[in-house]
Amino acid sequence: MEDNIVNDTWTNPLPTDDGYYSSTPSDESRTNLFYESPVLIQVIYYIIGITGIVGNSVVILVMYLTPNLHDVTNYIITNQSIIDLYASIVFVFNYVVWANPDPSDLPSNPFLAQLVCKVWRSRYIFWGCVRVSAANLMCLTMERYYAVCHAISYKKHVRKVHVIFISVFVWIFGYTYQLPMFALNNVHEDGVCRLIWPGPIAQSAFGISILVTQWLFPVCLMTYVYVKILKVLRNTVQPSLPPNTTDTDNPEAARAPMNKRTVMARRNVIKTLLIVAVTYVICWGPNFTFFAYFNVGGKVDFSGPYYFVGAAMSLANMAVNPFIYAFKYRRFQQGLLSLFRCSSLEGRFSQKTTSTLRNTGEAT
Repeated sequence: MEDNIVNDTWTNPLPTDDGYYSSTPSDESRTNLFYESPVLIQVIYYIIGITGIVGNSVVILVMYLTPNLHDVTNYIITNQSIIDLYASIVFVFNYVVWANPDPSDLPSNPFLAQLVCKVWRSRYIFWGCVRVSAANLMCLTMERYYAVCHAISYKKHVRKVHVIFISVFVWIFGYTYQLPMFALNNVHEDGVCRLIWPGPIAQSAFGISILVTQWLFPVCLMTYVYVKILKVLRNTVQPSLPPNTTDTDNPEAARAPMNKRTVMARRNVIKTLLIVAVTYVICWGPNFTFFAYFNVGGKVDFSGPYYFVGAAMSLANMAVNPFIYAFKYRRFQQGLLSLFRCSSLEGRFSQKTTSTLRNTGEAT
């Protein structure tokens, strides 16, 4: 199950004595691969977590110390890195350091026991952060669409203060979306923290909704948006177009003043974020599909290679974006090289990037 990457083997939903449906592992499953936590798997998860912490910390530092990266797009990218950094830290403690706690090992105080169960044992903090990350990625995609396809309106209306609104919105949205997991995990009469669904329909609906809203919808949205963006960027540099020609699909974008360097700068940002979006789709596809199939009643093998590969891919998404920025995003490359005082290497990017920035102001 998505919310239990390394801790439990989950049975199919079974009715309990009170008529509810439980997704809690049977006692026999506690001898299985998840509870044994093989050293190799633990090492892999440590590497992913530590890489995410270090990589995203570097991104945040570079963004903060590089004045040329202080614009709306890069503020949202920075928020993405903050989200991934937070998720990496929580993951290390929630899934590796304290990977498999006894579900009955809770504080003696009833209120604290419920709080620990709902917030920490349910992995609500980590998976809420995953929802926040997906929401921020969608906002970043739409920001690029607005900047390129409605350039005049973007320059006129969009300000850095809007980043604050976007940042607050995605955090509230992500943790609100994950509230069912918060509500359904409870300490029961036997003193054990477990998730119990009201019924199979509720469990199936939640599993399908995760697949649709966190994967299928982003795939459709990002495909549409980036096709439109690339079409606009392609049309803006066609030399055969007469000066007064406009794009009938998007006249506002065609009227915006665009020189070749501006288009090159924008294309670099778009290609970088497109790689980030495609990476998200690839990394999370297997896990979301597996999660949905399990919750509609499918029989799955939580100790099989498909599950572990899918889990590792999804978790790696927390750590991979800094490498994408470092290898693809020119403005970030210059800031990174400046941060580490790599003057000889920095010269490879300075002329091209500086001239681009002088002509564009900022890569919108």
